[in-house]
Amino acid sequence: MKAARWHGKRDIRIEQLSDPRDPGQGEAVVKVALVGICGTDLHEYTDGPQYIPSRPDPATGEYAPQTLGHEITGTVVATGAGVTRAREGDRVAIFAIQGCGECRMCQRELPALCRNFAATGLHTGDGGLAGYVRVKNSQLFPIPASMTWSQGALVEPAACAVRAVHLAQVKPGDVVLVTGAGPIGQLTAMAARAAGAEQVYISEVVPRRRELAEQAVQPTAVLDPTKTDVVQVLRDATDGWGADVVIECSASPRAFADALAATRKGGTLEQFGVFTQQVPLHPADVTNFERRIQGNLAYAPPDFDRTIELISSGRVPAERIITAEIPLEDVVELGFDELIRPNTQHAKIHIRPE
Repeated sequence: MKAARWHGKRDIRIEQLSDPRDPGQGEAVVKVALVGICGTDLHEYTDGPQYIPSRPDPATGEYAPQTLGHEITGTVVATGAGVTRAREGDRVAIFAIQGCGECRMCQRELPALCRNFAATGLHTGDGGLAGYVRVKNSQLFPIPASMTWSQGALVEPAACAVRAVHLAQVKPGDVVLVTGAGPIGQLTAMAARAAGAEQVYISEVVPRRRELAEQAVQPTAVLDPTKTDVVQVLRDATDGWGADVVIECSASPRAFADALAATRKGGTLEQFGVFTQQVPLHPADVTNFERRIQGNLAYAPPDFDRTIELISSGRVPAERIITAEIPLEDVVELGFDELIRPNTQHAKIHIRPE
């Protein structure tokens, strides 16, 4: 099979590998139908290694080169002993996170917080940008026949958004602001709508992303923070109070400042974007207004189940964020290089391995 392998910064190579065979105890082999390029993959390409280990990973023993891709959907083609979650021929979305299954966090169904956290496509050697991928039983989530492959490949990123909305405790009637209109920001705005938010605002500095968000999410308003006082807009819309929930998806210092100021007294700021730099935060801005700051890394198994239902029912029309589908051979030029261009016209690009 062909696979897109990360060797180092700006160094992804299409290589020929052996097809995985004879899955071991509790393992399955999945023939990949589609896989999405995630922002994490882009960071590994432009600035890595960040998550990909350069020495044997303590949980998996794997290290670079690494087959990328963790937003995976496909068909189970082989199962080892002890696989109970799917059978050969089943269509599945892949839960990318692997936990030890035994620690305190894993026992609470929070494998993303496991001390031995690992992710397919980052720490495991195997990844979705290949013809086949080997995964564990716990990673298999069957999808309904009505769900398209395009939708199936969006379950993983959409589950992150569903988790963010769940942790932020978005309730029917809430006013929500999402900062950042990349794929995750758009999916988060959709998930907030599905949770019952009455008004959903999005702020974004890039014109094309504002346009895509308007089309895909159809929010209350998409705001340009370089021309509009985002905080004032939210206060004007809420009789001076501000948003009940703000979900920060951009990892921008300016957006974080706006997000905190736009959060009402007693409201919640959910920090979702992954910062690589420190930002100013005065504790009084939290204490004096009884605001809550909540972090979000990924998802838990119940979020995956909920996301499959939300997408398959149409309540989260995740497929609207897809802007291209390309073959594996073009993944660098038309995928990674395209998505990192400042004036890119794309949001979510899907890859067909075969």
